[in-house]
Amino acid sequence: MDRYLKILTYLNQRLQKIEKEKDEKRFEEMLEDVAMDLRIKAEQGRRSADGVGKAIRVKARTRSGANEVSGYEVWLAPKVAMDIESARERFRISSSPTGELDLPPGNYAFWARKGETATGQVTKKIGGQGEGQIEVDLEVP
Repeated sequence: MDRYLKILTYLNQRLQKIEKEKDEKRFEEMLEDVAMDLRIKAEQGRRSADGVGKAIRVKARTRSGANEVSGYEVWLAPKVAMDIESARERFRISSSPTGELDLPPGNYAFWARKGETATGQVTKKIGGQGEGQIEVDLEVP
């Protein structure tokens, strides 16, 4: 299954969970995550010469202040699917920079790991402006 279709499946699964959510604050957070992802996809389709469904080439860099730091595994997952282990994936080449991944537009969580050291998750919008490629900077210790 291609990434775009997989993410649409995750969005559908999240909507099914939202329907059963009893906690109002959590309900609103989950609904906003889905809405944000769909807004990014829609805006990317409107602003891109290639239309809806076109992947964006993403590369990540790990930095400590102004300095680029190498040797980190960089991980990501669609924000709506952070609780799904199989939705998490790693850039094949460690930083910095990483190799490239072609991702559907959307809202993603990124984090970096080197040995036992891991950064917190950072949410990044991928797409929405019609761009064809993006570099993501992650702050590391």
